[in-house]
Amino acid sequence: MNELQYVPHNYVLKIWGEVEPLVTKALKHNDGELLSDDVLKLLLEKKYILWVGVQGKKILMAAVAEMIEYPRKRALNIITWGTKSGYDYELWMEEFYKIEHFAKVNECSFIEAGARKGLAKKLNWEFCYSVVRKHI
Repeated sequence: MNELQYVPHNYVLKIWGEVEPLVTKALKHNDGELLSDDVLKLLLEKKYILWVGVQGKKILMAAVAEMIEYPRKRALNIITWGTKSGYDYELWMEEFYKIEHFAKVNECSFIEAGARKGLAKKLNWEFCYSVVRKHI
C-alpha cells in the first residue's frame, strides 16, 4: 500500500539518505538554480516542506514545497516531485488529498507547481502559464 507522509522538520536528517537521491533526480529538470544541498538547508531552516511516499518501509517518492506569500493570497508551491522510477507519480495521486489538506489548514488559496502542459492535462489541473527563460 502506498502512503504519502508529511515529514516534520526535526525528522528530515534521519531519512535524508533515502530522500536525497529522489530530490536530486527531480532537480535534474531545473536549470541549476537549486541543488539537493540547498533543499536540505531550506528544509532544516523550515522554509521548505517535505512529504515522502512510502511503500512498506521504503521511501519511493519525495515532494518538496514552499509557502509563497503573494500580496493577496498564499500558495503552496511544489518545487520538486521525484519518484524512484522517475515516472510513476500517479501512484501517489490518491494520497494527494493530504497535501491539499495541509494547504487548506495553512490558509493557502491554491497549490501550484511548474509543469509542462501535458502533465497538467494528466493531473487534471488548470494550465495557467509556462515559464520561459533566456540565458544571457
